[in-house]
Amino acid sequence: AVRIDLATLEKTLGPELAAPQQARLAEAGGLVDDVLEQVRELSHTLRPAMLDELGLLPTLRWSVSRFSERLGVDARLEAADLDERPAADCETVLYRVIQEALTNIARHAQARHVRVRLARQGDRLTALVEDDGVGFDPQRLAAPEAPALGVMEMRERAARLGGTVTLASAPGRGTRVEIGLPWRPRPAGDLE
Repeated sequence: AVRIDLATLEKTLGPELAAPQQARLAEAGGLVDDVLEQVRELSHTLRPAMLDELGLLPTLRWSVSRFSERLGVDARLEAADLDERPAADCETVLYRVIQEALTNIARHAQARHVRVRLARQGDRLTALVEDDGVGFDPQRLAAPEAPALGVMEMRERAARLGGTVTLASAPGRGTRVEIGLPWRPRPAGDLE
């Protein structure tokens, strides 16, 4: 949220500010980017307590609701066929990948509507995050200078559990991130 606010200030006030103030605003943005990266690295090893206590669905409901309130966008969560909790590592991967997708939407998409769908389809657990934002050319992710660490991390997380992350986007058409994991139920009595 701080980074988004700074970017907005840079766009709206930047041309009116003197060069030293523009430089300080840009420096503040760089500091926030550094902190975000450090927090992202730290969070990789953490599992939100809410996942353990309440499960994936309530945690995602809370997260999507906060996202919607913070950014003022219509963000909704839909879930189907999830009467049984998935294994703890599946919950963590889905939560983290969806969280990263929402972070990317907040930083880049300028979306008005976001939909997160979660479903079990036979032996697969799938999640879909879609937005109606500005989109982008996915070929940019292949460029060596592309800042696509978040997308790489999403794919690596899913791959560790035998899953996949696919991304579809086009300029002016929003973005769609689909996560697929093998279904594994949480063992009875497993609290972690």
